[in-house]
Amino acid sequence: MRLDIVLVAGLALLVSASAASTPCSYVISANDTLFDVGKRYNLTLAEVTAANPQLSDVNILQLGTVIALPCGNATATSGESVLDLLAHRADMTTLFRAVVAAGFADTLADESLVATVFAPNNTAFENLLAKVLTNQTAEELLADKAALAELLSYHVVPEEALEAAQLTNGRNLTTLLEEEFVEVFKPANTTRLATSSGQKVRVVATDLEAGKAVVHITKGVLLPASFGVELPSPEAGCIHVVKEGDILFDLAAQYDTTVDSLLDLNPQLQANPTLLPLGTELILYPECEL
Repeated sequence: MRLDIVLVAGLALLVSASAASTPCSYVISANDTLFDVGKRYNLTLAEVTAANPQLSDVNILQLGTVIALPCGNATATSGESVLDLLAHRADMTTLFRAVVAAGFADTLADESLVATVFAPNNTAFENLLAKVLTNQTAEELLADKAALAELLSYHVVPEEALEAAQLTNGRNLTTLLEEEFVEVFKPANTTRLATSSGQKVRVVATDLEAGKAVVHITKGVLLPASFGVELPSPEAGCIHVVKEGDILFDLAAQYDTTVDSLLDLNPQLQANPTLLPLGTELILYPECEL
């Protein structure tokens, strides 16, 4: 399966025609005007214009441009396709733009696509740019089609629509990116994805239905080793294996962090922070799940 499909006129209809609610992201198609797009979703021209300050001339719209629409805090949990789902989530606007920029939109608009898609939220992209790709802006990343294609391919497991229950500890997932895999790392009830670059990225929402595909939202952008970036590496390492006598307060002091940070990074402990099962692998620093 390949994802190098060319964006075509009329793509906007694929992500909006079936949805009654206003999408957060919309792709300009032939003959679109901001007035017409707004009218379609009961928005005024002023509202649509205000949501898109990047447009230098609202009367000149380039085919295939992604615009934002006021959608509130939309958090759709299902869609007729992966692209439809992403379009109707306020926390997926950067990923939507990346999908379109990389030329993957038509494929992810296919309602018959069978796949598991790991979807980084907007915060994941912000952290990527702030802490890893520090010399790049969002616009520069979105303009690099080859880099986007590599990144996005690493987020798709083809021909398998895996639900959270099937993401078992130690399972290797074959991605669309040639010879690159993701391994499921699942201490207790917290699902993470161990990447070939050394990340342990947390899955923060699971089992979103998208046609025949399943989407899981991740807190970080998955980076394959082939991407060739250097990750922030805490001197003390990323993992502590719980041994007899360990308590969170002492671990926080030992690793120069805080109890609150450890609880945030290891949500499986929040129900009973005083109970640390022997052998549990704890994530120590936010940098470890970028």
